[in-house]
Amino acid sequence: MSIQPRPSRPTHNLSDDPDATTSPSSDSNKSDERAFSTPKRRASTTVSEHTPKRRRRYGSSTRSQSKANGREKSIMASATALPKNQNSICVVTRVSSAQEKIECSHIIPMSSSAHVITRLEYCWKIPHHELNVDSHRNLQTVTSTLHERFNMSDGWFWVPYNSDIVSALHEKYVGKAVQYDPHSVYKEKYFFQYRLVAHKEMIRLRILQYSEHPDWSAADITLYRYPYSDLALFNLHISPHFVIYNTGRKISDHIGNKNLTAEAARDLYGIMAPSELFETLVNILAIYRAWMSVKVPSQFTNGKSIVISAKAPKDKDPDDSDDDSLSGVSDRDKYDDISDTEFIDRIEGWRENVRISIDKLEASSSALFERSETGTGRR
Repeated sequence: MSIQPRPSRPTHNLSDDPDATTSPSSDSNKSDERAFSTPKRRASTTVSEHTPKRRRRYGSSTRSQSKANGREKSIMASATALPKNQNSICVVTRVSSAQEKIECSHIIPMSSSAHVITRLEYCWKIPHHELNVDSHRNLQTVTSTLHERFNMSDGWFWVPYNSDIVSALHEKYVGKAVQYDPHSVYKEKYFFQYRLVAHKEMIRLRILQYSEHPDWSAADITLYRYPYSDLALFNLHISPHFVIYNTGRKISDHIGNKNLTAEAARDLYGIMAPSELFETLVNILAIYRAWMSVKVPSQFTNGKSIVISAKAPKDKDPDDSDDDSLSGVSDRDKYDDISDTEFIDRIEGWRENVRISIDKLEASSSALFERSETGTGRR
């Protein structure tokens, strides 16, 4: 559907759609104008993107430079149809930085915990502490609205179009040895095709997409409605195993330890079963659970490599670390049945709680001192 030209250019590519269940041909002019309005932002399940303190690197600008390099490569990989003098484009809407602010979004969040990153490193045969979340293979350029929605479990995610890739990884990881280099499946391939799948919470939002070679006028915009099944495939530089983790985590957030049924796929994402897309999602969830249920041996965190068999996930969210409190570091013996990484995570959690308590105590003391100095604390 083509939208009639308007006097000014649009600045947003998602909007509230009160008539989401109607066909595009029945939209009024007023409804079309709403497509360019600023959407109401929700602050519910947005994931903050920061690196945990225990995985930060100090004393060097290597990480900052690495992120900058990754951002530049991500922008260049997505900029296939840009006008002259423009260097960034949204991979979904194809809007350029001249029309709207473009941001870099992480597939594996920067806020991922240390034990999650360690499990991924172990399963993907990456040396400990060397998984770089700022790699351009983990970055995409999107509008700020799409960035916010991508960070939500009830937002949107990518699904590899080539089901053979997912099936090959499923065969390697699920129920077998969990250490395997996923690049062995991809070989030297650089670009991959993806489908966009969205949660039902986006049913009232519409996506406005520019044509592949636009002249940046409103006539070059096409409107797509939930579940956006008529969107063309996206050719992206993002690695499929990064996408599998992101997608599997979001599905797991909604169904927990249950299996993904046809009813759940329909109700959550508007996907009908049986279908190839449904089977791909089932395989993605199984791969994610295999990665997150593995128990990383201490030899791996000490610089050695060991192959162990995958274990069935426990009856809890595999992303959750244990909440047992520590009475002291001297009680190390009773934690011999857990890996060093999990033990360190518990120590760090205990230390963080102590730091928070100290900060609160200092704040209370400062406030009391200020009141006594000004006389407000005296009777």
